[in-house]
Amino acid sequence: MKLKYMLLFFTAICFLISCTEETEIEESIAKEKPIPEEPKEEVYLTYRLNEHSDTTEIEYWVIVHNQDGELLDYKSIKEDSTLTFSAIDTALVNTEKLVVTTLSVAEYDNLSSHNLYTYTDIPKGFKWNSSEPAEASSIFIEKLNTYKSNESTNNLTYKAGNSSITVNSAPTILKYQVYSPKSGVVDSNYNIINEETFSIENIELLSGIRYLFFIGDAEESLKYHFFELGSDSQDVILDYNQFKDYEYVLETTLPENAYQFSTSNGFGTPINPKIAYETSVELNFDNPTVSRIGYISGFDSYSTSFSIKLENDYIYFYSKNLHQLPPEEIKILERPSFNIIQDALYNFEFNTDSNYISSSSIWNSETLSTENRRSTTTWKIFSSNKSSHTVGSLPGEVNTLYPNLDLDNLKYSQTHLIIQGKTYESTLKNLSNPNNSTSPKINESLVLYPEQD
Repeated sequence: MKLKYMLLFFTAICFLISCTEETEIEESIAKEKPIPEEPKEEVYLTYRLNEHSDTTEIEYWVIVHNQDGELLDYKSIKEDSTLTFSAIDTALVNTEKLVVTTLSVAEYDNLSSHNLYTYTDIPKGFKWNSSEPAEASSIFIEKLNTYKSNESTNNLTYKAGNSSITVNSAPTILKYQVYSPKSGVVDSNYNIINEETFSIENIELLSGIRYLFFIGDAEESLKYHFFELGSDSQDVILDYNQFKDYEYVLETTLPENAYQFSTSNGFGTPINPKIAYETSVELNFDNPTVSRIGYISGFDSYSTSFSIKLENDYIYFYSKNLHQLPPEEIKILERPSFNIIQDALYNFEFNTDSNYISSSSIWNSETLSTENRRSTTTWKIFSSNKSSHTVGSLPGEVNTLYPNLDLDNLKYSQTHLIIQGKTYESTLKNLSNPNNSTSPKINESLVLYPEQD
């Protein structure tokens, strides 16, 4: 009997141990099984348009796609406001990067203007702090376009005033510019003046300002003279012998070209560290053979900006910030191989043997209605050093709101390759924090055009 009870006892113990182990295993499995998380709202883009933007006559939109061209959302934006783009995180599982497009529409009496700017490869969660929805081209390029628009006459219009400047004993003058560190260019001319005494009439000169008068003569000399308006007269009388030669002149031999444009600038002096002068300007549409850029000593730092459109249909840009003179020579890059594989805006691709750090491409269209109303559409797309991009279509509501937005007739215009300068990552950082923008010491780039049929 004792043996029987002992067997029953051990059997019960084993059963209890087995049950305990199974329970522990079941509890362990239950603990290890993940509990599904609730979907969460994810902010994938914050976009701010700062208060000094003029939205009284211009309407702005922000359109967001993912890297595959799928539309995520779009909204209009007003001055001094912030947009937040968000979605349930499960709806963003296929979104690795954002493609953000800004649209600005301006309607005038006889003109409809539509400008679109797209930035690719933007990370989710990006905070955009924009002074304008479209980060426009540089002042240098804008100024060149101003000069080019007046190419037929070489005459520019400036603010009228009651002063005059007379220069005696002058040789044949090819160009001149009067510059104010307060207001910029006061007057300039790129027509030949063949008078021993010439005058500039009805210009605005203010007392207390030190003006810079730059002259290029027919003997290929660059001269300059600083002057101030006298306290007892609105008129300035100068003799050409008062003008000095530039301390440094940067000469560059030029290949065959359609035009050449350059400027030099001086920044800061021991007396006034914040002052800035455009110290020389060169503009020539007559296939010049040599470029001459002048520099005046005595400034804390300098800059050079140079552009040339070559006959084999490309533009070379170069700019450099200097902390001492003389400047280094400019070496114009030759045209690289450049082939368009697909020129469609939404799926664009090219190849080139150029080593570039970022790029942008432009498409344009322009129509004229029977009522002589002009409509222009420009779409510029910024990218990294990739040779292709994918951009989604605009939402139907936007196309309906702006019937003059002519996307069907957009034609590929050009591609801008950045060789040296700001990387695409730096560009995106500047979009996020424009007040912390830094300027590279050297900027070098090429603008390439499609082959003409």
